[in-house]
Amino acid sequence: MKLSINRQEKTGPFGGKYYETEVTLSMSYEEKEVTRKQKLLNAAVLGSNNPEESEAKFSFLLTNEFKITVDKLTSGVKAKVDNESQLHNLAKFENLIRERCKVLKERIEASESNKESFQAGNASYEEEL
Repeated sequence: MKLSINRQEKTGPFGGKYYETEVTLSMSYEEKEVTRKQKLLNAAVLGSNNPEESEAKFSFLLTNEFKITVDKLTSGVKAKVDNESQLHNLAKFENLIRERCKVLKERIEASESNKESFQAGNASYEEEL
């Protein structure tokens, strides 16, 4: 799994500057299969379907989307702010996406590890507490 974040300062049609971040998630075939089997492609990485939730409002403010899903991230999501004083929002957006993608990766790896353990016949576990 690879998370790509591309930051750019751009100039609008009337000469004003704005800032844009494009976030893209790349997954191997195996990782895509696990997310598909666990029905995680449409899972929210950021925001939700409820436009009243604060995270959904935050997502909409930057991307015009209330819900950023794993599937949308694989196609690429652009977040934009109009001026330098709002750059902290882009940083927060990037950090939230990064954190949630790490959790997704851990979940995928755990799923693959559990599957391998069961297939190898290692279904028992002991730990001294």
